[in-house]
Amino acid sequence: MKYYPIVIQFMPLLFSLAGCSWFGSDEIREKLENGYSEPTQIPAGMDSPRFLELMPIPEVNDARGLVGTDYEIRRPESLSTQFGVDQIVIKKLGDEQWVFLDIPPSVVWPKVVQFWEANNLHVDQANPSDGRLVSQWLTAREGSAESVFQSIRQGNVYANTRATNLHQFKLSLEPGVRAGSSEIYLQQRQVKANAPYRLNAIAWPDNSDDLILENEILKEIA
Repeated sequence: MKYYPIVIQFMPLLFSLAGCSWFGSDEIREKLENGYSEPTQIPAGMDSPRFLELMPIPEVNDARGLVGTDYEIRRPESLSTQFGVDQIVIKKLGDEQWVFLDIPPSVVWPKVVQFWEANNLHVDQANPSDGRLVSQWLTAREGSAESVFQSIRQGNVYANTRATNLHQFKLSLEPGVRAGSSEIYLQQRQVKANAPYRLNAIAWPDNSDDLILENEILKEIA
């Protein structure tokens, strides 16, 4: 069975549709090159309404003679540096260490709060406007930094248990040096669980009492 007659019947229509696109592109190009069309002319003897140009094209004063010049324009710089460098990096300078994130603080803050809640770091103070979190005094068994953090996570160690310490953490979330980035700093202090201290009177040290434990938690955050 052959369908040649049917195809032949529709061939003029196909060519006419294709021809519209060919002629249309040239017409559009000509209009763009010549500018907007002349205002509509009303025949004599008929009312002539006032026509207003809704999108008038102003005259350009080409004082520098740039018309007709071809030149390459650089791509605009990205407003966010999210993919400019590694997203999360732990940086160190002497005893100071912090987490660099190529993410805005507004995005990092809820993730940090979620991390503290998930790891049993009970919050004592929280200030989103300053990016500060301070934990309660947390009890943990003595041991390596990894085992201490695991003990805090479990939250099943009591202050009267032998060989235990009380730990407190203070986190600071600050804008990074790069646009759209953040930096997380952590301070840690500790005392013996049975020591006769007034915990509220203890001042924060310049550096963490346990730098290895600080690094362990920063790695977990990162």
